[in-house]
Amino acid sequence: MKSITSLKNGISYAVPLIFLISFFSFKNRNSTNNTARNIHLAGLVVDASTLEPVSSAKIYSSDEKLLGKTNDEGYYNINFQANNEGQIEFVLKIKKNNYKPFTDKEKWGNFHHNPNFILYFGISKVNDEVNGFSTFSNEAIQNKELNYQMVIKGFESIKSKKAFEDELTDLKTGNENVLFKLSNDLYIASNTGWIKIGSDTDHISLNNTKVVEAKELNSLVKRSEIKGMTPVELKNAKFLIYTK
Repeated sequence: MKSITSLKNGISYAVPLIFLISFFSFKNRNSTNNTARNIHLAGLVVDASTLEPVSSAKIYSSDEKLLGKTNDEGYYNINFQANNEGQIEFVLKIKKNNYKPFTDKEKWGNFHHNPNFILYFGISKVNDEVNGFSTFSNEAIQNKELNYQMVIKGFESIKSKKAFEDELTDLKTGNENVLFKLSNDLYIASNTGWIKIGSDTDHISLNNTKVVEAKELNSLVKRSEIKGMTPVELKNAKFLIYTK
């Protein structure tokens, strides 16, 4: 900026100077935009079935560059470069002997700073039918230093969710029920999701054509018939279930 200001009085060189200033401004803007954003990730790699830590799991970029590996506690802490502008997109590959390779494709917002997040991976053994997963921590960690203590703290919610999902799966086994009671709470469930409801007298709209109480669902609808369900704000119903 100093050179630009000092050259403003050089009238006889106005045209070439304007050209040079424009050129270098364009170049500087491009060089700023071309500065790749640094991604900082920490987390755990665990067994998708047991949630036990997996040691020596290797984390690769999409071009097979080794970014890091887990320690004995399944903990990893890595840094890598992402695309320089627009939405942040990257691919991570998790590999470990006797486990299925797991590929995680991430697509984030257009961060103008270097983001850091806690990201957990669950990988499945070769003969295990459980699917692998990736999930973020519920902890607010942006602008905080990532460390093992933060990662472990955030993992508690993941374990609680896994325990809930396992219990619900057990309740769903061998039946076509829609309404379930779990730990004194009530849920309506399809084969792909669930919604917590307030009581068994909550009004449920079926296909926007019939309203019933939740306690009637198991005698009216099979879980495999549900194509969608959602909370609603209707005068006569709190939830809507689609079977068509």
